Amino acid sequence: MIKTLEWSSSTQYDTGTISSFDLDEHGHCIDVHVGGTKLYYRVGKINNDHKSIDFGKSTRYAGGTVTGIGLSKGGNFVEVHSSQDRLYSRVGKINFKRRAIEWRHGRQYDKYGSGSYCDVAVDKQDSCLEVHVDNSGLYYRVGKVNYTARTIAWVMESTLFSKGQYKNCSVALNEQGHCILTFSDKRNRLFYSVGKINNDSVKWGENNAYDEGNLTSIAIDEEGHCIETHVQNNRLYYCQGKLNNNNKSVNWSESIQYSENKKENYIFTNVALDSQGNCFQTHVIKGSPNNLYYRSTKIQATTNTLWQIGKEMSKSEVEHKRGVWTKLHNYTVGMDDNPIETPNLPYLISVPDVQNNIFSAESVKIYFTIDRDYEPDALMLFYGYFGEEENRIFLDGKLLFKDFGISSEIIRHNRIPFPIISAGEHILNITVVGKRKGYHIINYLNLKDFSQEPELSSNIGLYDVIMKCK
Repeated sequence: MIKTLEWSSSTQYDTGTISSFDLDEHGHCIDVHVGGTKLYYRVGKINNDHKSIDFGKSTRYAGGTVTGIGLSKGGNFVEVHSSQDRLYSRVGKINFKRRAIEWRHGRQYDKYGSGSYCDVAVDKQDSCLEVHVDNSGLYYRVGKVNYTARTIAWVMESTLFSKGQYKNCSVALNEQGHCILTFSDKRNRLFYSVGKINNDSVKWGENNAYDEGNLTSIAIDEEGHCIETHVQNNRLYYCQGKLNNNNKSVNWSESIQYSENKKENYIFTNVALDSQGNCFQTHVIKGSPNNLYYRSTKIQATTNTLWQIGKEMSKSEVEHKRGVWTKLHNYTVGMDDNPIETPNLPYLISVPDVQNNIFSAESVKIYFTIDRDYEPDALMLFYGYFGEEENRIFLDGKLLFKDFGISSEIIRHNRIPFPIISAGEHILNITVVGKRKGYHIINYLNLKDFSQEPELSSNIGLYDVIMKCK
């Protein structure tokens, strides 16, 4: 059973009316917010043990009335905002040492429509998903981000998701391309829809009502855990959920109020979630001026890591290992002293003669044991690597996965479902196919058990919620 979340006390960090916040798995975060008709940003470093954020200074960057932020790997991010009924985007990079941002001026990306509310989400494959509300309905569009050039190539025009009058919208996207859109209508009803980015478009499921309220915000992690926050009757509420990819739905918990002070007038909320379950929420309390606060909590894990080799790092952080090239390198799970920090794996999986004096192998066999039988898709292999050419993985001699690397400088993240598999010993064999540039650098391998789904505390419909609120 998923437990009620334990939130930290609120900490004021600025003043403003609307905020958007995102964080990464390394504890970096960025906040963008509205003050009057001006937009500001703050870069921070999270201390999860103390549930606190060490923010840099608040810096003005544009004029506008609504803003949204999506943070990707390496401090890269996409920002969108509405100004004078036009929508603008910016692509930038965080300078962690200076707690500052490097970016270009905003670019208008919707020249034919007017936006009154907007949001954006990004993944590590450089995709971005933007949503916005105008006077005619709710729209979305998909883009490809070039963080080097700091541009977005929109692969589709703004597409009508739903015609009607809506107050606000929020979108979340994970590394598998699964996305969740939440939005509120003029009658203060909250809806969600689950989608999947596929071939530069989105295939959405049905619209589902899940609560009453306004100013919704949604976040999702790589395992499909969701957290949603919203305002109802000037109070803060949250819902936890688990994504069901098969029927494009979310199994929601009961909506829980978590306002600290019932005398305060809460007028806005936003939420973000990282891959370790660390969750930060921002909210606005009405006053003179309006004050911005943050709180944090931890999402309960519902998956079991069977084993992990290596961890996600930038290419510059990966240790170059001196040695020679061999045809085959054998690795047994459980034999390393420190498999996450210093795994005994070759620096390169490569064809012969790619680099001299480097510990490398043409093939790496990983021996592991599981203690019970698993149904299809119950086990997932998370695999990140750098490199070019074709990468192949075999499970017990049968092809499990093949993929082409992006480049030697950009990490490729993959989530690979296992077929039905029985208890006992098994072998993963990783190889690379190519010519002189045929090499890959293993960043991490992580085998997770997804067979135990969480039991939510309640699964109630919209009309149950309405009756409860009355």
